[in-house]
Amino acid sequence: MESRLLKLDEFDKIEIDIGKIVKNVTLVEARISDIETQFSAVDSRLIELERSRQFNSDECTELKTNYTELSTKMSAQQHTFETIFKDFGKIRADNKSLSDEVVDLKARSMRNNLLFFNFDEEHTFDDRKYENCANKIHEFCEKDLAMPDARDNIRIDRAQRIGNYETDSKRPLVVRFNYYQEILTVKQKVMDPACKVDKRVSDQFPREIQERRKKFIP
Repeated sequence: MESRLLKLDEFDKIEIDIGKIVKNVTLVEARISDIETQFSAVDSRLIELERSRQFNSDECTELKTNYTELSTKMSAQQHTFETIFKDFGKIRADNKSLSDEVVDLKARSMRNNLLFFNFDEEHTFDDRKYENCANKIHEFCEKDLAMPDARDNIRIDRAQRIGNYETDSKRPLVVRFNYYQEILTVKQKVMDPACKVDKRVSDQFPREIQERRKKFIP
């Protein structure tokens, strides 16, 4: 658990660093735009003076000096911009790697979880508040899945509804089993063609993995 919290703290720090870099990139872009504007003004003035051929050598020298200084500033700002852009790319890569690690940690923490669907809701607020979801799962295993010793053989660490209550819907139950083998047993029972139940079960995955699965499973 401590390592997960450290990963999440590191994830937050990277997001803050990304925000700072984006701000710096914006400032550098503004500076480059300002220098480009000055370049344009100097170019216009040089063209105007060359056309009129009425400028003196001192003014021409000053303009050339200014042009050189602006060119140097432009090169420096461009270098700064490229450096920040590289740093931004590295942090984005680190952020992606850390995000993948966080998703992996979430998936591992859900390995012993199973979602149960189409279980009736309690009728009153108090009944829903004190609903014994673990007992419902044990009853389901005993009566519908023909597992008479379910209360003794299947250990449930935690069971609860997920989502907000709505009158015309049934919230799924998320159940954390003590042993992964118990999950396999329950899934096999429910998916057995001989088992005629109006309930269904599925593995629980982090939201990120669910979204990826939707792209491949219609």
